[in-house]
Amino acid sequence: MPERPDGAAAPSDPMHAHVALYPEVVRAGSLRNALQAVADRAGHGLAVELTSSPGWHCVAARVEAGGRWA
Repeated sequence: MPERPDGAAAPSDPMHAHVALYPEVVRAGSLRNALQAVADRAGHGLAVELTSSPGWHCVAARVEAGGRWA
């Protein structure tokens, strides 16, 4: 993802359109990366994985633990 010096997405980046609503996702580069960072900071020991979502690049993730998933 092309970035500006302030860490925001460059106007040429496809994710730039989402920066106003989801700045943390844009800064992280994907929903998976943003969710993984939160899980890591909270110390949950969970792995956030990409999941299939045709047409929704960088916005689908899944966490599974103990037979439960989200």
